[in-house]
Amino acid sequence: MTQPAGADDAHFPTLADFRAAVSRLPQGVAVLTTVDDDGLPQGVTVGSVIPLSKRPPLLAVSLDRRAGMLAVVLTAGRFAINVLHSEASGIAALFATPGVNRFASTAWTSGGGGLPVLREHSSAVIECAVSETVDGGDHVIVIGAVEDSSTLPAQEPLVYKGRRYFGLHPL
Repeated sequence: MTQPAGADDAHFPTLADFRAAVSRLPQGVAVLTTVDDDGLPQGVTVGSVIPLSKRPPLLAVSLDRRAGMLAVVLTAGRFAINVLHSEASGIAALFATPGVNRFASTAWTSGGGGLPVLREHSSAVIECAVSETVDGGDHVIVIGAVEDSSTLPAQEPLVYKGRRYFGLHPL
């Protein structure tokens, strides 16, 4: 991570303290999907997805620069964000597990643009073209120009907080 000029590690929290603090921020849970060079579906669980702009519609997602998924997304030039519903915590855990064939036992279809989508497990699907990337320390922020979006039958979204999954229910 790039530090401000004159800064040293003594001025930053420990990684454990930082992780504990940000674990208190509830995050929506999504699975980013795309296709690799061979046309095979690829996906990973993400919690750092934000709507960036309404006009034009842009979405931002943060990907670990050391993870293989970043290169796959940049090569494909397109990705889908599958906003998981509250009954899909198993899908979130599966797509967060490295080294497994995540699509082998997962119901998926091909979206309008040919991207793999997880409609059965999602409350919304947003398909994007990579617009630009921004350095974000040990992550890269991928900005997607929204090409299509759809909401699916109403189900509460899946939320991650305190290293646990929750359903979100109105007060």
